[in-house]
Amino acid sequence: MPRASRSTLLGPLVALALAVLSCSLAGCGGSTTAPRAVTPSTRVLVLGDAGGEDSLIAILRADGLEVTEGPEASEYDGQDLGRYAAVVLPVGRRYGDTLQTLMATRLMRFVAEGGGLVTTDWLSYYRATTFANVAPLLVSGSRGSYSVQTSEHYSVMLAHPVVAGLPASFALPPDCAFGHTRRDSTHHPDSQMLVHGSVSGAAVVVAPIGAGRVVHWNLAPGYGGPAQWSAPMRRLLCNAVRHVGGL
Repeated sequence: MPRASRSTLLGPLVALALAVLSCSLAGCGGSTTAPRAVTPSTRVLVLGDAGGEDSLIAILRADGLEVTEGPEASEYDGQDLGRYAAVVLPVGRRYGDTLQTLMATRLMRFVAEGGGLVTTDWLSYYRATTFANVAPLLVSGSRGSYSVQTSEHYSVMLAHPVVAGLPASFALPPDCAFGHTRRDSTHHPDSQMLVHGSVSGAAVVVAPIGAGRVVHWNLAPGYGGPAQWSAPMRRLLCNAVRHVGGL
């Protein structure tokens, strides 16, 4: 703290000015990482998942987001991640493919420097094996099981932008597939479970990582095709992408 001025009038004003400047430089959130400059013309990147990404792209574009359809996740080296505000990494169909080491490194840097990331299962299910190189970005851990075409109900746990506009509880369409997950409070103590699944556990978890934000949704997209995207499911997807990307 600066030493108090002898002037009873100027002292508080100087202290206030220094506090405002300090908050401005640090972002008032404890991070000293400067916000990343984002090219406004291409703001969201959705990586490939053997066609499972098609519905995601259509839903996000219908919500007014500027979306780039990327290559298959396993074939992308992350060289132009800095162009985007948010990246969607769906893993439903291509769960056997790992990410390139360079991509994993660049993705972790992207988030640490202020980028947004939305991940899905089966990322958490294969967290210790196929996707071990991006484990630090996974804010949910697997409970060792998964379900396909099983009755599942979501309950909203907290008020948050990711769940804005959703009903307090709703049933998933019957053709969904999802991992059984838990919030990773060990590695991400600041994470929050926003949605609880009656079968799957911590269905939607959000956490800050560095200067960025990550949402993990334990849905495995692509299994049920367009039929799995009810109105609440579409809203949840769009909210998650907008939140992590600051859009």
